[in-house]
Amino acid sequence: MVPSSRPGVSIATFTWFFPGDAPAWKGMSRLPGPLETSWPGIFAAGDVRSGSVKRCAAAVGEGGMAVEGVREVLRTYA
Repeated sequence: MVPSSRPGVSIATFTWFFPGDAPAWKGMSRLPGPLETSWPGIFAAGDVRSGSVKRCAAAVGEGGMAVEGVREVLRTYA
C-alpha cells in the first residue's frame, strides 16, 4: 500500500488487498463490506477500483453495490 494525499487513506498497489488489514480498521466491531476501502465507510466503484474492467455497465452495477454498502454502514449508526 502507498499513502495517498488524504491522511489515513491507503491505495492498494496490487489486486488482492483486504481492507480490514489497514490501520483504520483496527478496533472496528465489523468487517469491511464489498467495495469498502481502507477507510471505514468509504466505498470505491468503477474505474477507481483496482482490477476494474473499465466498462460503463460494470461501473453502474458496482455503484449500486456501493450504495447498498453505504446503507449497511448507516444502519450500524441507527
